[in-house]
Amino acid sequence: ELFEWEVRVQAFQSTVFIAMCNRVGQEGDVAFAGESLVASPDGSLLYKAGREECLISVDIMLGDVMKERDRRGWLSFG
Repeated sequence: ELFEWEVRVQAFQSTVFIAMCNRVGQEGDVAFAGESLVASPDGSLLYKAGREECLISVDIMLGDVMKERDRRGWLSFG
């Protein structure tokens, strides 16, 4: 869960969409957790995969970046 929160906080702080991919399965002694995710500029979670292999598609509205930046008027993106 820490991985998810780190990505969400980075999306919020940078006011951008972030898609983070993480592989699944086992290779030798290493087990990969999966749980790839997509976070929006307001820090909300748009999608979170499970621990199985999958292919996802997430629609994003690029205009949401500027809306979120405008909503937070104390930020300067000059």
